[in-house]
Order: sequence, then C-alpha cells, then structure tokens
Amino acid sequence: KCVMALEIKEPVLLAYAEDHSLLRDTLIEKIEQTGEVKVIVSADNGADLIKQIKHCEVLPEVCLLDIEMPVMNGFETTISLKKEFPNIKIIILSGYETESYQIRIIKCGADAYLNKRIRNSELLRTILAVSRNEIYNSELFTNIAQVKRKTDNSIDLNGIEEHILKLCGEEHTLNEIAKAIGLSAKSIEMYRYKLYQKIGVKNRVGLLLYAIKNGYVKV
Repeated sequence: KCVMALEIKEPVLLAYAEDHSLLRDTLIEKIEQTGEVKVIVSADNGADLIKQIKHCEVLPEVCLLDIEMPVMNGFETTISLKKEFPNIKIIILSGYETESYQIRIIKCGADAYLNKRIRNSELLRTILAVSRNEIYNSELFTNIAQVKRKTDNSIDLNGIEEHILKLCGEEHTLNEIAKAIGLSAKSIEMYRYKLYQKIGVKNRVGLLLYAIKNGYVKV
C-alpha cells in the first residue's frame, strides 16, 4: 500500500523593523503563533535591519517596515533594500493613511501598504500574498489586486490616454497636464476619469501602480 507523504509548508521568513519594541514584540508573537511566518530579523530602525540582513545565512522573503523610524526611516530603508536585495518583498505598516504617502512609498518600491490598525489575520494574508509575488488588495491600497489582473490583459489606450497616464504617474497636477497636452483642465479630468474606468481603479494610487507595472513610469 502506497502512502503519499504530506506536503510540509515552510514558513515565510520575515524581517521586521519598528522602533516601538513592545508593539514589535507583540506582533511577532501573534504572527508566529500561526506557524506560517518565522521572524528571523527584528530591528528598531532600517539601518540595523539591513545590517542584520547582510549577515543572514538565508535571506528573509518579506520585510515589514514602519515609516517613521530613527536613523533610517521606511522610505530610505525601502530604497536601500530594493537596491541591495531586489527579491525581498516589502510591506509598509504605518499609521499614515494619506494618498501622498502611499504614492511616495510605491515609487520607492513597496509591495503593500497597510495601516497599523489592521487585524493580524489581514496582515498575515498580506505577508503570504506578497511572498508569492502578488500585490495584496487592502482598503488603503484600493484595487491593487485588480490592477495586477489587468496587467495580464491588453488594455487599449490611445496616445492621449498614455500621455496622461504617464504624467499622472509622475504626479503632475491637472493644470500641469493640461498645459503639457494643450487641453483644458476639465478635459484632462474627464480623460483621467475614463482611465479609472478603463484600467479598473478608483484613484491616483491605482493609476500609478498600473503605470509602474506597465512601464509608463519607472520606480
């Protein structure tokens, strides 16, 4: 009688930088209880995190970063990590919900952005998703999963739409885009709304993600 061996899933290896040690230790305890994540690096700032990663025998698959940290903040850490360890996925865990923060951290190379009030179950889903080269769809990163699906299909954009998409991804204002293209700001707003519908996103964050993933804007 042949008995098939059960497939044993290895936990996702995680590095975590957060300057509030109590919060960091509590979160590590919670997510490691699931058996699906193993924290191999714990640091109170980005510089220490990168230093520890350089001495790891096996690299972490995912880094969880706070934005506001001493010595090296989340933006600087994300840029450095993507330069030195491009295969490591990065999740930002922050108390800031503004669109400008999301756009800025996407341009630095982050794979997901979550609020610190997130439930542990959703954080775990995010870690597992980005470790599989997916971009997790959360309330803050609205429609990201949909953007990922859209990139697999051909979306027919005309020349003006492509130009507007590129300029939107570069964070130009409506008036700046209107001046560059030679149309009114109202017309640009209408084009942008049509782009939202055609691509399947709801805001500038979604447009930026699509623009980056399809080569209109470089990170």
